[in-house]
Amino acid sequence: MIIRDQFDPDLRKRIKQKKQIAIIPVGSIEQHGPHLPISTDSDIVTEISLRFSKKIDGILLPTINYGISDEHFPFFNLSIRKSSLALILEDLCSSLYDNHIDKVIILNFWATWCAPCLEEMPAFEKLYRRYRSQGLTVLAVSLDKGDSSKVENFVDKNSLTFPVLLDLDGVAEKLYPSFTIPFTYVIDKKGRVAARVDGAKNWASNETFAALDILVKG
Repeated sequence: MIIRDQFDPDLRKRIKQKKQIAIIPVGSIEQHGPHLPISTDSDIVTEISLRFSKKIDGILLPTINYGISDEHFPFFNLSIRKSSLALILEDLCSSLYDNHIDKVIILNFWATWCAPCLEEMPAFEKLYRRYRSQGLTVLAVSLDKGDSSKVENFVDKNSLTFPVLLDLDGVAEKLYPSFTIPFTYVIDKKGRVAARVDGAKNWASNETFAALDILVKG
């Protein structure tokens, strides 16, 4: 559902009837040589987000077209500071919460070539099935580059039902840099990072369930 096409009474009714996930696409304005427009990254992330929103029946917000592209200097780019982008996203998440669009999100970064990453996936599936009716979702962002078939085959083989995303252009890696893989963020209902976990973890442990019980009820 594209939010710009919605009317207030219908949107509020939808939010009241069902827990919603809001998708905020973040692109960039930067050079792509003589053969692609400077809006390429924003165009790609907008299209991917549109398809994803249809897949999960989520609310698609307008794309933030300005990102962090300083590495392209001296070629053309329009960049904002990382702190500025973080504040924009924080304010948007706070506003979404005020409008009762509030979910706990487990944001995991992984790759098919990472053995500890693959070992975590069954636990994420168990966690997702346990809490999805309570307003929690798992988003697994694959850092695999090139052919997406390895990711698709792994998802199918392991019958994963939570959303799995591809970061083929490295947009997510810029927003969430890390020296380790896997790494995972736990984001509370107000869009704040409640925890970051570097390395693999047993996400189906009683300790994890106890912590998430508090978050989903908060």
